Amino acid sequence: GKHSSRVGELKIGDIIKADAETFDPDNKIIWRLHADTPVGEKGNWMYAPVRGPKTAVPLNEALLKRVEDGVKFYKVNGKKGTIVRKEADMSSDKVQIIESGTVVSVVETTELDNGKVRYEIDEPVQGWVTS
Repeated sequence: GKHSSRVGELKIGDIIKADAETFDPDNKIIWRLHADTPVGEKGNWMYAPVRGPKTAVPLNEALLKRVEDGVKFYKVNGKKGTIVRKEADMSSDKVQIIESGTVVSVVETTELDNGKVRYEIDEPVQGWVTS
């Protein structure tokens, strides 16, 4: 089937609003974007995500409240994951290692004396990580 051109890319944590759902000529589900979506503009269409680790999640009231409160969501990309520590200080106790590909929710950011930026997360575990 005939497909339109790419107009943007969504990142983890972006919120999309769709005001219509239909099928493209290849029978894949597509959504029409609402004007408040971070990329593109009203009337653009995007493919509905497939099931699996890269899927979108429905925005329920609790998640919307977290987003409105300024919580940001990021995916761990390091091959070996990232170390979560109890405090922002790099010498504080290790809590656990989070695997690469895990989505974390960042609730606070701070800069250490050495210029290193640390992020407080509360999901999937409470603690501090470095980007």
